[in-house]
Amino acid sequence: MYIQSNRGVSLAKWLALSIVYLLGLLVSFFLEETLSWQDFSFYMYIFLGWGVFFHLYFNKKVHFKFIPRFVVSPALLMLTSIACIGYIGFCNAVSNLEISPQIQLLDTFTVRTDNIFQVFGSVILIAFLEEFIFRGMVLPTLMKQYHAGIALVLSAILYTAIHLEGQHILELSLFGLISGSLYIALKDLCMCIYFHLLRNVILAICSVKGISMPIIYGTNYQEIIGILLISLIMLVFSILVIYSLGNKLYDRRRVDFAIR
Repeated sequence: MYIQSNRGVSLAKWLALSIVYLLGLLVSFFLEETLSWQDFSFYMYIFLGWGVFFHLYFNKKVHFKFIPRFVVSPALLMLTSIACIGYIGFCNAVSNLEISPQIQLLDTFTVRTDNIFQVFGSVILIAFLEEFIFRGMVLPTLMKQYHAGIALVLSAILYTAIHLEGQHILELSLFGLISGSLYIALKDLCMCIYFHLLRNVILAICSVKGISMPIIYGTNYQEIIGILLISLIMLVFSILVIYSLGNKLYDRRRVDFAIR
């Protein structure tokens, strides 16, 4: 599935929307601290996000259209799972290198599991929301104006900026690049959403079980380097194969269209 746009939204418009979004989040953080409203900023994040989505989706000038086409196969599910495991392993390994104590690449606090509403919101709802906006709207419209590589980096920067989590900036940037690469490879949101959901589910399970990040804490330096290299190979290999499968899917669609 993907979101089609006849007219792209300019980078300036995305920046303006991001600033408004960030201001709303800052206000919510202030109110949460002042009024002690539990999880107010978390729900405000979701509310503002869907507000941005529906504002653009029903904007006649932009003319977004949801296309219910699903690109899913056992091979893609397996490769995307490998990419997610490689991504988590890589983040854990880099965190264990202790390059900087202020930088923690992966944190179970990025999902909330205190009650069913938090689980639904931070594990499921956010995955669909962020993929619809950043990979469904931001990335494709930027690709209308810039080279795919530049559009990918810009969309990842916007995705990272929205989260207001300075200590997770590298992890969020890497996540945005990987999910964006999945979209560019397949021109479809299914695997982007699956990648996001799988990552959130793994972090939620770790949070419920009391498993802190990084999981491989205390492992010796040589083993950490080994895990880092294996995880990186898993990640790069799976993304490259997904790109290859994506090209074959496009060729097949062209043939089908020509026959018709």
